[in-house]
Amino acid sequence: VTIESAPSSEKNILTYSFAEQTGPATIDDVNHTVDIEVVYSADIINLVATFTLSAFASATVNSVDQESGVTANDFSNPVTYTITAENLTTQDWVVTVFVASAPSSEKNILTYSFAEQTWPALIDDINHTVDIEVEYDTDLTNLVAIFTLSGGATAEINSVLQESGVTVNNFTNQVTYTVTAEDATIQDWVVTVTTAAVTIISDFPYFEDFESGSEDWITRGTNSSWQYGTPTGLTINSASSVSNAWVTSLTGDYNANEISFVTGPVFDFTNVPYPQIELKVWWDCEGFYDGASLQYKVGGGAWKTLGKYIGDKKWYNVSYIYSMQQGFSLQLDDACGWSGDGEWGYGSNGWFSAYYALTQLGNQPVVRFRVVFTSNNEYQNDGFAFDDIRISNDPTGIDEGKE
Repeated sequence: VTIESAPSSEKNILTYSFAEQTGPATIDDVNHTVDIEVVYSADIINLVATFTLSAFASATVNSVDQESGVTANDFSNPVTYTITAENLTTQDWVVTVFVASAPSSEKNILTYSFAEQTWPALIDDINHTVDIEVEYDTDLTNLVAIFTLSGGATAEINSVLQESGVTVNNFTNQVTYTVTAEDATIQDWVVTVTTAAVTIISDFPYFEDFESGSEDWITRGTNSSWQYGTPTGLTINSASSVSNAWVTSLTGDYNANEISFVTGPVFDFTNVPYPQIELKVWWDCEGFYDGASLQYKVGGGAWKTLGKYIGDKKWYNVSYIYSMQQGFSLQLDDACGWSGDGEWGYGSNGWFSAYYALTQLGNQPVVRFRVVFTSNNEYQNDGFAFDDIRISNDPTGIDEGKE
């Protein structure tokens, strides 16, 4: 006796696609629907579907037999497929085709920046130009731009695809970005990079008490709280001399997660064989976690921490500041500085005279200094202040520190 299997009652659409689709179809085998999107340019009244059905099932649309990859239909409106199972039962499936939005014609540069910039870029979306200024000693031949474009747009320079934060270009002269929109239309944008003017100090001794202004000391950084003026904080409540100083917030606390700095002018030590620096500092911040230090750079070189912690009483008071090491990716012994407060200890409890011999910087023609401050996200106090900077030539040197 031969027993044959009962005819199948399965009547599902298992797979469904168009050559013109933008992504996979959504097949709902509970509600018996198929949703699928096609590109904007698709001929929606003459689409050919590729599909698979349950074993031994067949499909019709308006009583017309459907053959996968062959039969064309008009999908201007939802189309109902009648699926007939092997046992002749039927199930209607509704296929809805969505047309993707028209390709965008937008081809703008929306944001543009350099890590070395002094101020935000000026973006002119009428004349299609970007003007941006970078620090005095920036290497214009080796700059990496960070930018955003209109949705779906791409950018090239001399046929080289540009990737934000990655592609290096020479900005010694104007650079033209060709921005291509989704719809393949293009727009040229001209980027002009200029170098910031800077004061060059060559007469020594140099002394700055900031009573005539900020005097070519400028602030930059992330979450910067630096301000110039008269300190009136709870702890840091006066300048070292007369009225003005630089301080992390004149009236309150510094910011959380701060990585900031105040950069001075260029110092020409060509005729200064034995430079030394003295400055007045006041610190009131979370000990060993937040704090400040002095950095320097020679020519176009990298910024370096000025000096080490050597346990003396004329320079840094701690060997390690956690947020400094993290914020500037420093070696442990380079993350030293001024840190602490009056409550937990190590605070300066007023203005402190810091000295350092700049032995290795003698006769260097281009030297810059910056006071850096970093913090974590836990506790904030008044922070750090500096005033009365003096740089002079001292052949005798200073015992407390040398660089």
